[in-house]
Amino acid sequence: MFNEKEIVENLLKRNDLTDWDKDFMLSISERFNSGKDLTEKQIEWVHKIASRYSEEAVKERQDWASQWNGGCVAIVRSIEDALKLIGVK
Repeated sequence: MFNEKEIVENLLKRNDLTDWDKDFMLSISERFNSGKDLTEKQIEWVHKIASRYSEEAVKERQDWASQWNGGCVAIVRSIEDALKLIGVK
């Protein structure tokens, strides 16, 4: 198991962090660099954010996006077909 410092360092290497997650991790990194300990809440948040970027969580988001996009394509095709039926080009 990684300690919080390693988790933060690994997360900061990613290029897909949200702005908020990145800013929070930078703040935590600065706290580590100044020799301060994390509060229990900060530790909780480090782990909560890390869970958002686990392989499983990233795959779930990618799968959802793929399904959502596929659904949009099907809707657009249905609309195009309906427009053709009523003579709209």
